[in-house]
Amino acid sequence: VKVIAAVVQQNPNIEIILLTKKQFTPLFKNIERVTCLPADFKKNYKGIFGLFRLYKQIKKNYKIKTFIDIHNVLR
Repeated sequence: VKVIAAVVQQNPNIEIILLTKKQFTPLFKNIERVTCLPADFKKNYKGIFGLFRLYKQIKKNYKIKTFIDIHNVLR
């Protein structure tokens, strides 16, 4: 959380779309320019087809220029 807050603070021209589990979204709610996308990888986005469906939804709704895997679990 502190790293995300620091990145946003030091880079006033960026917005972060954060894909995380639903239970972690409250941790980021007070950080400006951070939008949390809660994802249930065991239910709604399970398996390769679920991840592809999630990818299509994100691509449709957001203009993502760069992505970063911050904990080495690239899905």
